[in-house]
Formats: sequence, C-alpha cells, structure tokens
Amino acid sequence: MEQQEALLIPDRVVEDDAPADNHSNRRPRSALTHLAVLTTVLLPITLLPYCFARRNISQLRRRLNEYAVTIARLQRDSKTTVLESALRRDQDSRMRGLLTEMQRESSKLTAEVRQSIERLSAEWEHQKEVQTATENELQSDLQRVLEETRHAR
Repeated sequence: MEQQEALLIPDRVVEDDAPADNHSNRRPRSALTHLAVLTTVLLPITLLPYCFARRNISQLRRRLNEYAVTIARLQRDSKTTVLESALRRDQDSRMRGLLTEMQRESSKLTAEVRQSIERLSAEWEHQKEVQTATENELQSDLQRVLEETRHAR
C-alpha cells in the first residue's frame, strides 16, 4: 500500500507538471480583462433595449405633448363655445322679454283701438241721428216757410 501511495503521489506530481494540460498553459487573467470582456458582451445586450425604450419613450413624449396642445385647444374652444352659448341665451332671454312686452303693448293698443272704434261708432250714430233730426227740422221749417210764403202771396 505504501508503494501504491508513493506511486500515486509521483503520478500526481507528474500530471501537474505535464504540459499537455490546457489549463496550466494559460496565464492568469486580471480582473480588468474579465471586466473588459464582460463589458463588451453585456453592454450591447443591455444598451440595445435601453436605446429602443428611450426612442419609444421619446416618441410617446412627443405624442403626449401633441395631445396636450390639442387638449388645451379643445378646452379653449369649449370655453369660447360656452361663453357664446351664454351670450346667446342672454340675448334670447332679452328677446323673449321684448317680445312679451311688445305683445302686451299690442294687446293694450288693440283694446284702445277697439274702444276708440266703439266710441267713434257711437258718436257717428249720434251725429247721424242729430243730422237726421236737424234735416227733418230744417225740412219742416222750409215747408212751413214755403207755405207761409204761399199764403202771404
């Protein structure tokens, strides 16, 4: 057994010194080399999604700004429309008031005209009666004068 152990140990030593092993031919790499290799591999992998995301975010910001401008314009337009609508309602209200007042005045005038027509009609009838009475009286006076003149002759 001692021989086997002795054999094993030199075998290991021989294997460790053997130039046929690939790992033993390499020089130990520094941390900076590992970092450079890792960076050249990982940087494109991480930067590409970042650049795409940044471009998409930029486009979204641009759209958002356009929408903000559109919303501001629409708000301004809606305020203008509300003000115009309020002015129209106010004008409509005033016009309704004027129309109501004109209808009242028209009704008053119509009533006054009817009363005036009735009064004038009554006066006309009275004047007609007076004229008829006067004509009758005049005719009878003329008849009497004519008869007196005939008798006096």
